[in-house]
Amino acid sequence: MALIKKKDSFEFKDRTYILKGMSPVSYSLNVRHSMQNPLQWFDESEQRNKSIRYATNQKSPFEDEQEGHVTLSSVVFENGKLTVPKENVILQKILSLYHPFKDKKYYEFNAEEVADEELSQMDLIFDAQKVIREMAVEDQEAIARVLWKSKVSKMTSGEMKRDLLVYSKSHPQEIIDLSNDDDIKLRNLAIRAVEHGVLALVNDGRTFTYTTGKKEKVLDIEFGSNPFSSLAAYFKTDDWFDLMKNITGKL
Repeated sequence: MALIKKKDSFEFKDRTYILKGMSPVSYSLNVRHSMQNPLQWFDESEQRNKSIRYATNQKSPFEDEQEGHVTLSSVVFENGKLTVPKENVILQKILSLYHPFKDKKYYEFNAEEVADEELSQMDLIFDAQKVIREMAVEDQEAIARVLWKSKVSKMTSGEMKRDLLVYSKSHPQEIIDLSNDDDIKLRNLAIRAVEHGVLALVNDGRTFTYTTGKKEKVLDIEFGSNPFSSLAAYFKTDDWFDLMKNITGKL
């Protein structure tokens, strides 16, 4: 009974390979196993290593499966890129399936994957900018303070919104994450309360007090803690809910 040969599922098409992190004028990739430069692929079905050797006149990329005289050839990336035509299936298989440096020194360019990644990034930027546009000025300020610290106090609301929209183009996920962080918004409320004179931070940054009336103490800060983060944490407790409402109303 004749054995049915398994169909090769390797797609017949032109392929392009790109060096990772570099683009020299010329770069030679090792495509022949030797003692000095080992180049092998482990065949799980046979439980053994197979030595790779690129020969242009052979049907197999493995040295022990090649027969007769072999014609060896070099593989050279020009300006960081190498395009292999669909007719050179052996080299494509070496580079796409068997070479141990794949995804380490070079990768196979996939136009569809690149398009999907770019589309996903564009959607993320759109979502981030939509968040900024629909966000209250106070929340925009909270995010801006994390990014640019005290510089925000000197910015107009228009400048702040513009800069956040520009920043979101290159850091959309960060903008989305910050917009969902309630602690950041509460910490900004604490900072604004001091900047606008509703609260005072005294005793070498260890105590918050009201600035009017008897200048009643609001909160003592534990040693080594960030005062604004500590006040933000208290804003989330039931005991300090009225305080937060009071500060918000005055601002």
